[in-house]
Amino acid sequence: MDIGDLTFSHIMVLIISILAGYLALRGIGQLLNRYNPILVIIYFYFFSSIAISHALLLGTFGKSRDVRTASGNGILKLSCDSLFVPYQTKKHSMILV
Repeated sequence: MDIGDLTFSHIMVLIISILAGYLALRGIGQLLNRYNPILVIIYFYFFSSIAISHALLLGTFGKSRDVRTASGNGILKLSCDSLFVPYQTKKHSMILV
C-alpha cells in the first residue's frame, strides 16, 4: 500500500473519526457551558476516558443551548399552560334591596 493509495475503508474511518471529533468537541462545549470550567478541566484530567465518552454522548444526544433556554424561559411551558382550564365555582350571592 502506497501513501497515496486510499481505499474505501480508509475514507470511512476518516469520516467517522471527523464526525466523532466534532460531536466530542460539541459535547465539551456544552460541558463547559453548563458547569464550572475549572471543574470540567479537572474532570477531564482525572477521568479522561469517561469524560470523553460523556462529552461524545452529550454532543450526540444533549439539548442545544437554544432548547435549554427556551424551556427555562417558559416558552415550552406556555403551551402546556394553555391547555389548563381553571376550575370555576359558582357563587350564589344574595341581593338585598
